[in-house]
Amino acid sequence: MKNPWKKISSKRIYKNSWISVVEDQVITPDKKRGIYGLVGLGPKGNSVGVVALSKKGEIFLIREYRYPLEMVTTEIPRGACEKGETPLFTAKKELREEAGVTAKKWKLLGYVNTSPGIINEFAHLFLATDIKIGKPQPEGVELQEVLKLPLIKAYRWCIDGRINDAISIAAILRAKDYLKKQL
Repeated sequence: MKNPWKKISSKRIYKNSWISVVEDQVITPDKKRGIYGLVGLGPKGNSVGVVALSKKGEIFLIREYRYPLEMVTTEIPRGACEKGETPLFTAKKELREEAGVTAKKWKLLGYVNTSPGIINEFAHLFLATDIKIGKPQPEGVELQEVLKLPLIKAYRWCIDGRINDAISIAAILRAKDYLKKQL
């Protein structure tokens, strides 16, 4: 489909280390003038999520208080790509920092767009296997708890609502499907 929007101008409203907020003056698909606000996530909107699978069939999850939601969430290790980083590089870094895990084998499970109406995020999903467990090295703003769960239990948590993070749900479902096809 051809882009039905026309951008007249663009103005950055806000920027910090993680996000930027932009307001575009546009001509809408119905030919009216309007504005479109969008949130940009780092360079090119790339982020990652990692399902790290042990030989016992367990995956590593992170429990963390999420300020915007005012609640604790359960998620896979994840993070945004910084300038110059590839998604795979960031995936390896985030898995090591958040869960203390390194992996020899990596499989890209595709990507998901988290909220395409307002944010440019491309969340690249990875399956990490042949892992080695070490000590987490979270950043100063991250106060996290690492959980290990059997993949099937994490899958059930996605279905019953104990895991609500969209990136984690997509990655766990794709990992489960990929592994099922490998048997």
